[in-house]
Amino acid sequence: SPGELRRQYDEFKKNPDVSGWLEDAALFAAIDNSINAVSWSEWPEPLKDRHPGALKDIYENQKDFIENFMAQQFLFEKQWKRVRSHAQKLGISIMGDMPIYVGYHSADVWANRKSFLLDKNGFPTFVSGVPPDAFSKTGQLWNSPLYDWKSMEADGFAWWVKRIKRALDLYDEFRIDHFRGLAGFWAVPSGSEVAMFGSWRGWTKECLF
Repeated sequence: SPGELRRQYDEFKKNPDVSGWLEDAALFAAIDNSINAVSWSEWPEPLKDRHPGALKDIYENQKDFIENFMAQQFLFEKQWKRVRSHAQKLGISIMGDMPIYVGYHSADVWANRKSFLLDKNGFPTFVSGVPPDAFSKTGQLWNSPLYDWKSMEADGFAWWVKRIKRALDLYDEFRIDHFRGLAGFWAVPSGSEVAMFGSWRGWTKECLF
């Protein structure tokens, strides 16, 4: 019934494993929809820096968009759970795939700037890639922002914990693509045209950052 569906939707939004990413994703999508910019770093400063008043204005002015965005996430999850439940009854496990990095123009980076290697203006200081190998003489430049592992360690890797918990909500098991980066990673100075000028970095006690 419509009333029951609404109750489920309200519970979905209040679920702490969902609310931790849903609101940021909805706000990011609403701002991105209303501003013609290449990335969030070009947004007006109050929005770029997540000033509470500016976010409140976006929520009020883009309320229909935000509610539709959240409702779509709810309906997708509801349908996905039915698919997953049916697969489990058939003895089928669903495997997911998680890229180790996220794109710069994303709610993940915008809402968690301290977890990434960004300068005071929000621009990446180093970006991801791999060094020269048999596939490319100049390496591969992925251009995703790199994690600030020291900052992440300070809060118990909360961002990663949430990300993994979300993946486990969706899949029976999953792989982290290029998981090598959890131990050591190729860091390329931002603005480089090729990846060959990077260097290997780590985030253990011998962390070079």
